[in-house]
Amino acid sequence: MNHKAATIAAVTVAVFAYLFFMQNAAYTADQPDTTPARQEQTDGDPAAGGEACSTCCDMSGKDAQDPAAIKAAASSAVESPSEPPKSDDTVDASGEQNSAARASAWIEPADRVEFDLDFEMTNQDGTTVSLKNWLGSPAAVSFIYTRCPDPKMCPLITARMAGLQQDLATAGLSDQVKLALISYDPVFDTPGRLKQYGEDRGMKFSANAMALQPNPDRFRELLHEFQIGVNYQADGSIGHFIELLLIDHQGRFVRDYQGQVWDNATVMADIQKLVEEQAATLAQ
Repeated sequence: MNHKAATIAAVTVAVFAYLFFMQNAAYTADQPDTTPARQEQTDGDPAAGGEACSTCCDMSGKDAQDPAAIKAAASSAVESPSEPPKSDDTVDASGEQNSAARASAWIEPADRVEFDLDFEMTNQDGTTVSLKNWLGSPAAVSFIYTRCPDPKMCPLITARMAGLQQDLATAGLSDQVKLALISYDPVFDTPGRLKQYGEDRGMKFSANAMALQPNPDRFRELLHEFQIGVNYQADGSIGHFIELLLIDHQGRFVRDYQGQVWDNATVMADIQKLVEEQAATLAQ
């Protein structure tokens, strides 16, 4: 075999090896950057300390409403390049996580970037909600899904959000702050399921506190806009981070808490600052 033929053969083998790898990794040519920018505090790797659920949601279960739609939504979501492992951290008797969540740097108003919030969702009562119109005050947003089997993940996230809601009421801020739990599982998580799931864990849904079912057709756009890393496996399991986003009254990203379930006292201090910012803006 001459040198030219050997080179062609080597290139051919390399190309087929690359295509085989890409097929088995389930990547698509148009997939966006798989490392959300706000997760650089863990080097973009869930294994670097991010608590995650990796054994959730058998998409082929008998309760699935539309397997084709679920598959389409999952395959088009923003994916992390590796499966997030479960954490070994424990939860104490009060339901508090032993390890604190990692807070990203506080972004000052002049440096904040506005989210594109042009999304319509369905809330726990079956009402269509324009995210852009609904927000307009400081907000805390997290992500769950009702089939998550790990008590240290979505169930704890929901209970902690309910605790945050109680803290806001105690501080007299319930009417000045929005709370949202957005589903990772937009086909299975119907409004009724989201409502029951939230209420069972202490949420008192209102005009300012909602569980939201995204539109599956725009699910990829939503996750990409919020830079949320999700890992949908071929067997139907879903890996995700624990994450709480803080958004100011102008719809701009301020800070996130990641890794473990956040401490509500710390989040309340941040929310108070955002409420004061809005008051100062309205006073001008």
